[in-house]
Amino acid sequence: MKQMLEILDPVKDFYRMRKKRKFDRVFLTTVPIMIGIFFLVLDSLLSTHREFSLDNFVNDFLNQIITMLTLFISFSMAYLSIIITSSNENMDKLRRKDSEEYFIGDKACTLYQVLMNEITYTLIFEIFFLLVVLFQKFAMYLMSNIQVKYLIAITISFFAHTLFTLLITIKDIYFSFWN
Repeated sequence: MKQMLEILDPVKDFYRMRKKRKFDRVFLTTVPIMIGIFFLVLDSLLSTHREFSLDNFVNDFLNQIITMLTLFISFSMAYLSIIITSSNENMDKLRRKDSEEYFIGDKACTLYQVLMNEITYTLIFEIFFLLVVLFQKFAMYLMSNIQVKYLIAITISFFAHTLFTLLITIKDIYFSFWN
């Protein structure tokens, strides 16, 4: 059981590294939640003038999310493979250079550790999100319309969080190959 819970270590480290970077933590958690709430507010304020089937929409939406998540997982695995197997001067510098912004406790993380942790966290979250969406595909048939709308809001929030972490990872990979 302990070995299964070790999968959460990169998640804990991801947020512990950002202890001094409150903007990052707030941005990565609060903004996606606000986007999901914004969807619920829009849903209650606007009414559709088209013929609309909530079940068909949610089914299509979840299928598209599954497709995008599998692509994201593939890209994250590729990033991870590149970083792990790369043996060039820039990677060696990342392994040696301490970050000025990311710490676990009082110990500075190397830039390589920061990058590895970001990619690993993103990958773990994407896999978790994929499992949640697969569960939602079945659960939506047991829910009322309002519960399905909350399900969509949660999915939108998770998707926004996934996009933000991917963008951060892409930015950091980009800058890791510059001096």
